Amino acid sequence: MLTGKSTKSTGVAVKAGSGNRERRHLSLEKGHVAYIMIAPFIIVFCIFSLYTVIYTLYIGFTNLNVLKPTQVKFVGLDNFERFFKNFLPKNLSWEAIKESFDYQKFSVQKKSIVNTWKIWLVNYIPQLGIAMLLSVWFSSSFLKIKLIGFWRSLLYMPNLLMPATVGVIFFKLFQDKMAPANQFLVGILGVWDEGFEFLMNETFSQMLISFIQWWMWYGNTIVILVAGMSSISVSLYESAMIDGAGGVKMFRYITLPSLRPILVYTLVTSLVGGMQMFDIPYLISAEGNPRNSITTIYCLMQRQFQLANAAGSAAAIGVILLLMTTVCSMLIFFLLRDKDAGMERKASRAARKERALRLKGGRA
Repeated sequence: MLTGKSTKSTGVAVKAGSGNRERRHLSLEKGHVAYIMIAPFIIVFCIFSLYTVIYTLYIGFTNLNVLKPTQVKFVGLDNFERFFKNFLPKNLSWEAIKESFDYQKFSVQKKSIVNTWKIWLVNYIPQLGIAMLLSVWFSSSFLKIKLIGFWRSLLYMPNLLMPATVGVIFFKLFQDKMAPANQFLVGILGVWDEGFEFLMNETFSQMLISFIQWWMWYGNTIVILVAGMSSISVSLYESAMIDGAGGVKMFRYITLPSLRPILVYTLVTSLVGGMQMFDIPYLISAEGNPRNSITTIYCLMQRQFQLANAAGSAAAIGVILLLMTTVCSMLIFFLLRDKDAGMERKASRAARKERALRLKGGRA
């Protein structure tokens, strides 16, 4: 009887073990469940992102017109040649070279690139500098600033506002000679006798957009930098203090190298957002006035698509923007790469090759 029971129990155990082996085929060890979990994202990405990028690349080489979608023809590089038509001087004479650098004589395509880079750089450089300074203050254990959470929330608050709302508010503030800014400066302060056309001044319009972009995004940069500084080990600063290092040296040799991945992230994301700048310039002036001084690449692409119905030309501008952003991002990754980590990877690869050669020599 005992033998029979043990046989049955053993049989049950064997069956249970075989069932476990069958179920193991769908376990996390094989990664099947992980593939199922990421499948919705991959499907949505392929349909709404990857397909649109590939289709944009295709129509960038055609003369597709929104009103005549059936009369599309392949035109090769004509859209790109039209965009870069007046970028280089016509000849190598001094007058032609000098004229090629005269902003007032730029084509709208050339102005769009110059405006985009100028507005982004004027916005990002002080954004990163001020965010870095405030992040050091907030994360410093020596200053002991009170209500740090409140100040972080207050500085981050502009980032929660909709760009459309901010653009309309600033447009109404400087709209014309009867705008609130002129009423304050003329009627209350008495700075000048009559109102000033703020939005008809090229420099002021560009600086206004740069200020809006800085004001809306520097709080987000502060939050990211503070998070990065909080992850740096305190023992590094304590060791530096014992060795007699001051605050400047600790910032240069500890904080900045430790923040390299965070700085790369903020720089690349800000670059992508700056190259796609559209809503604020468009709300200030849909035509890019004065004299296309605030026309960005994205605004020009929208203008080609909506006003000229030239989807092919608009797609070509989008392809140029994609290539420009990709090249600049790769350059940022290359310049800010961790050289020590790269040398360590090269040394490890060389060591593996050497071990493999030794094993082959031993076997021979």
